[in-house]
Amino acid sequence: MGEYIDFRSIAVDNLPFFTPKQRVPVGTAILSPEDGVTEETVTPAFRPITIRGKIFQNRIWVAPMCMYSCKDGIFSDFHVAHYGQWAMRGAALTTIEAAAVTLRGRNTPQDAGLWSDDHVAPLKRIVDLIHSQSQKAAIQLQHAGRKCGVCPPWLGLRLVPDEFGGYAKDVQGPTPEP
Repeated sequence: MGEYIDFRSIAVDNLPFFTPKQRVPVGTAILSPEDGVTEETVTPAFRPITIRGKIFQNRIWVAPMCMYSCKDGIFSDFHVAHYGQWAMRGAALTTIEAAAVTLRGRNTPQDAGLWSDDHVAPLKRIVDLIHSQSQKAAIQLQHAGRKCGVCPPWLGLRLVPDEFGGYAKDVQGPTPEP
């Protein structure tokens, strides 16, 4: 009988869930000079790039997408799945949607938030999953100014009345114009 090779997956350290450690991050171009695949022949989108000492294995970056899917600004399992999919599919950088820095600065009442300590642990779950895939995470900070407190786009961007979670009476901007 031949020598046994242990093919079990090795877990990423310090995660509350199992995910295999990536020997080579998904989305990395596999070079094969004998087949003519060199860094010079790989399309630039799949070439590594270094910015301020951070190495990105490719140039595929996911832009922030407002999902309008938070309750009280708190990220949910929906967000873990949504953002995790990009990292698992090889995007070197996933930018998490606009997160309001104040309660009254949200674009809609369903926007993500960073104004409370309650937002940290749910956001950490997303970042941990992205990092577990050897990818990088960023977040877009937001304050909607005088245009805050509206319905999501598919509901017409109308002002949300206070009795439905809006905050029209608290909206402030640089001018008195709506």
